[in-house]
Amino acid sequence: MIVYISLLFIILILLPFLPAFYELVKKEDAEKLFIDMDYSRDPRYFGKSFREIIKNSLKTNKTAWFRESKMSKAEIIGVSAEKTNIIPNELNYVLFNKGKLVIKNSVKCNKEIYSIGNVDAGEGCSILALASDGDIILRPNLKLIRWLDAGGNISIMENCDLGIVVSTDRQIDIKNQCSFKRLFGNPVRTAQTIRNADRQEPDVEKKSITVNGDLIIRKGIRLWGNLKINGNFVVDTEEKVEIFGSVFVEGQVNMSGNSFVAGNIYSQQSIYLKGVEVGSYDSVRSVIGKKEIQLYENVIVHGYIMTEGKGTTL
Repeated sequence: MIVYISLLFIILILLPFLPAFYELVKKEDAEKLFIDMDYSRDPRYFGKSFREIIKNSLKTNKTAWFRESKMSKAEIIGVSAEKTNIIPNELNYVLFNKGKLVIKNSVKCNKEIYSIGNVDAGEGCSILALASDGDIILRPNLKLIRWLDAGGNISIMENCDLGIVVSTDRQIDIKNQCSFKRLFGNPVRTAQTIRNADRQEPDVEKKSITVNGDLIIRKGIRLWGNLKINGNFVVDTEEKVEIFGSVFVEGQVNMSGNSFVAGNIYSQQSIYLKGVEVGSYDSVRSVIGKKEIQLYENVIVHGYIMTEGKGTTL
């Protein structure tokens, strides 16, 4: 009797795992996604991967407008060789565009796009994913579902939803009322951006500074070395504040005025920046706020801006 009860107990424990065991054996859902969504340290991973997929898929059948190509699954690819290609209506196939691309206002692009030329995406558009070897302009109220990657500069107008990641090795200009998760550019700039100042890092020994509570700076100061702050970090002065190191904060970061951070800024909570420059053209850095990032005017970040929560420009 005890044996039967024990066996029944074991069966009841394993019952919730049977679908997973079945899937491992049958492999019915083993097909890879159109783009491998495994995160890479390369911030331009999605765009680069998609370009390679398109190029490899179009090595055969090079003459037809619509080409059925085998990627991770069979996809219809439309190929445009026009000098300027205009999309006036809903797009339901993958597009490879060899010239300039113009997407009209309020058009839904339900499949991925790769354009060799510049892209001008109209107001109120919805775009699944977009790669361009040139410049990209996003008009107001645009919604990006997944990712966007450019070989040139990116200009983002007001009230855009920027999906998972927007990336380029060059400049991103972003206006107010936009939402984001991850941005990468050199630099990323908000409205009314200040000019880059010529700064010389002091030739002195750097020392790490640990603060067990809050740190509030209300006057101009130069610090060299990393800051580790177990509370909140506040910079509230119009005088110049320069930190030649990284800032690691357990609480919130709230910096406004005329500040420069040579290293990274990391917060376990939220980050609020106004009148702040992070990194330089030859020194890419990161701004990471786990719960939230808010960017106000006159912000320049050379590199990554990332949050697990909500990012906004105000």
